Amino acid sequence: LEYIHDAFSGAPLLPTMPLLRAKVRLWTKHVDADIVPHFHRLLFANDSEARDEARLALSQGLADFQAAMAPESEGPFFLGDDFSMADIALAPWWQRMCTALRAYRKFDPSGCPRLQAWFE
Repeated sequence: LEYIHDAFSGAPLLPTMPLLRAKVRLWTKHVDADIVPHFHRLLFANDSEARDEARLALSQGLADFQAAMAPESEGPFFLGDDFSMADIALAPWWQRMCTALRAYRKFDPSGCPRLQAWFE
């Protein structure tokens, strides 16, 4: 993602303020470390105990991400009005959760209202 930010012109995917840049990088890594692996575990787990553990871990990862987002009143994206790498990192996985996980593992996106509003 940083390559895209560096190589192409257009709206920046990282904010100019160092603190916000660090926040976006942190939450982009959070998606990779605390959401994506649990998505895979939940989707591919064969037994109900493993699915329950993965569902709980995925829910926590999503809740943490949602809590870090700017309030919806400041804009639809992770940083409010500014689209960033954090939005790009989560978007394809959220779409898969709302389709594949919903169909095969009864994932309920209503537990993440801020993420639902963000994705719309």
